Amino acid sequence: MSGLLWYILATAAAARPADDLRLLTARMDVAARHFIDARSGDGISVAIVRCGRSAVVTQGLADRAARRPVAPDTRFEIGSLSKTFTALLLAQAISEGRARIDDDVRLYLPAGYDNLIWSDGKPITLGELADTTSGLPDFLPDPAPIMKLPADQQLAAASKLLASYSNQAFLADLRGIKLISRPGSVSHHSNVAAQLLGYIVGRLFARPFDQALADRIERPNRMRSGTSPPHGAATGYDSDGKPAPSYGGESIQPAGGLRYSARDMARFVALEAGSRTAAVKLSQQVRFVEAPDRQLASTWVRSEPQAGIYKFRMSGGTFGASSYLEYYPALGYGIALMANRAAATTQDDLQGMAERLFADVGSALAPCPRHARPSAKRIR
Repeated sequence: MSGLLWYILATAAAARPADDLRLLTARMDVAARHFIDARSGDGISVAIVRCGRSAVVTQGLADRAARRPVAPDTRFEIGSLSKTFTALLLAQAISEGRARIDDDVRLYLPAGYDNLIWSDGKPITLGELADTTSGLPDFLPDPAPIMKLPADQQLAAASKLLASYSNQAFLADLRGIKLISRPGSVSHHSNVAAQLLGYIVGRLFARPFDQALADRIERPNRMRSGTSPPHGAATGYDSDGKPAPSYGGESIQPAGGLRYSARDMARFVALEAGSRTAAVKLSQQVRFVEAPDRQLASTWVRSEPQAGIYKFRMSGGTFGASSYLEYYPALGYGIALMANRAAATTQDDLQGMAERLFADVGSALAPCPRHARPSAKRIR
């Protein structure tokens, strides 16, 4: 092959991901405007990653009262997407030999947690905390007292309770819970499982969860802190469009209490979609199958929209925010969407936007050129 021909082919190959990203961004910008125009949300921020390149789309307002627009660095509450960070920390610890995925969780707790085994002696394992089959109930602290309050007081009371709910209080309450299913047998949402996993991850790295997160994921990937106070973050709005209280606290951070901007999430998507480290691969391994389109890895739900092309997805919500993330490692492509609205359909709306974009554009994407392999370090 002549030098000129090689240069032409190499230049064309390098241009394809950039052209793809421009097309994906243009299509998403239109979709985001429609999302705001339809009053489906107040503000939206989207991170798109393709072969190590990234783009951010923003529309609408981060704060209606101040008329503050959403910016690429505006932080949003990401809800249960926080669980994916916690699961990746576990995968890192296991990859480094700090624990085994099938370890009984009681190995990392004080004595007195015999309630964390099923009647036949089956214990909860670390992997089951991450793959949603732990058998643990959904919420701690117990929301029952809050549900007895007038409806217009419940969110504020829940926010105040979570903000002051420490790991010590969580561990005390954990002694009183009962498993709702045999560990490893049924999948169901459980903040309690992620809260417990976050506490154990802290023990495995000999530092609090927020420090482990900063040391192991945020700083290496040039992300800002997801556990810093909410000052400057997007104001959340509930299903009626009213300002919603913040969602956070020491115990809830690993399950749903993190806040990131689209620029931060672009780096995380690049890590998941492009890195082939042992920890990332471990976190993506399927551990439980509910249906062909719902194969459960460590927090991620895996499906196969095209033969040999696997999609990983997860969504999240808080009192005033919704989020959705999906990525395709074989294509070096992924997208994260965040909105400061918590209506009943907002998470589904975000998922629908992502899926339509892939159907329109993403399904035609080719694997990344070898010299343009995805890398979180290339995200700017």
